[in-house]
Amino acid sequence: MKVNFACSTAQIDKYKENYILINSLISELGHTLVRDWIDVALEYTDSKKSADKCEKLPWKEVFHEVSKAVLACDAVVFEATVPSFSIGYQISLAIERRKPVLILWSEDSQRDLKDSFISGLDSDLITMRKYNKTTLKDIMILFFRENESGGEKIRFNFFIDKKLEKYLDWASYNYKKSKADILRESIQDRITYQDDKYKDYLDVISK
Repeated sequence: MKVNFACSTAQIDKYKENYILINSLISELGHTLVRDWIDVALEYTDSKKSADKCEKLPWKEVFHEVSKAVLACDAVVFEATVPSFSIGYQISLAIERRKPVLILWSEDSQRDLKDSFISGLDSDLITMRKYNKTTLKDIMILFFRENESGGEKIRFNFFIDKKLEKYLDWASYNYKKSKADILRESIQDRITYQDDKYKDYLDVISK
């Protein structure tokens, strides 16, 4: 898959290890980076520290390159621990063009994206996951596997008892999410954090 990775550069020194890891995992997992820009951003940040005057970025050109990368990719990965207007714009553009979106935020951050403005986005194209360096690879593997075949959605109906219905009604109201989204997240969390046997199965069939 052709993948675009984006993050804020506002605190790039603080989170650069995470950004570099995500960037490298995309390639390690067999995908192609549409725009590999992290090293350039780090060099620019270093140059700002060491010089009294730093050449300004050509923002029109940057905007064009960022937009072109989103349009050219098959899926987008965002590290959104640090909020930015650029990330919000790119997420909106990706959804508009029907691109699968993985939104990541670090467990080390006190900010929880599920309590932020971005959590109000209502799209079946979006996967939001909190990560650490141990869980990151599995989260990305599952996201790519789910979307390599086009990420088609399959309707699935089942019966629940009153206890589950009561919880879903409560959770839907309190978390401002649809019942379907709550069920999807619950299953996805089980896949990501609990079901090692399923991960082993995926490893076998992918060889």
